[in-house]
Amino acid sequence: MKPRIAAIVTCLLLLCLAGGGVGAGPLDRLAWLAGSWKREARGRTTYESWTRVGERVLEGRGSMASGEDKAPVPTEDMLIVELAGEVFFIAKVAENKFPVAFRLTASDERSATFENPEHDFPQKVSYQLKEDGTLLAAIEGPGSAGGAARRIEYPFSRESK
Repeated sequence: MKPRIAAIVTCLLLLCLAGGGVGAGPLDRLAWLAGSWKREARGRTTYESWTRVGERVLEGRGSMASGEDKAPVPTEDMLIVELAGEVFFIAKVAENKFPVAFRLTASDERSATFENPEHDFPQKVSYQLKEDGTLLAAIEGPGSAGGAARRIEYPFSRESK
């Protein structure tokens, strides 16, 4: 079943990427996310960047640098895509064999929340542009072994637009 899901996601992504140039569309509300973001915590520097690559596609990359050389190592590939009137956040991380899709469930001019209740963790991914221009990314889901729900926040500062 999982290879079939991966094949469907791949086909849908290819259709989105062929969707033409940048223009008005559902992703315009997420224009504030575009640019490069940086977070420093516990001796590590985390980067996340978002680029509008089409009318229906935002492409994201995550990387992390630690140690003396501080050379960033890729950690995550992400897409936000509009498909048939709905918007999805799709992430591929090393821990998962296949990309995981989250459907946009809420958004406004400064925030977006994506959910996938079928995924183990996280089940919710959210981004919020704060009044001071920083970005708060967060992941949420059930705790381990049926424990209390957990939320992990990642505050970023803007490096460039």
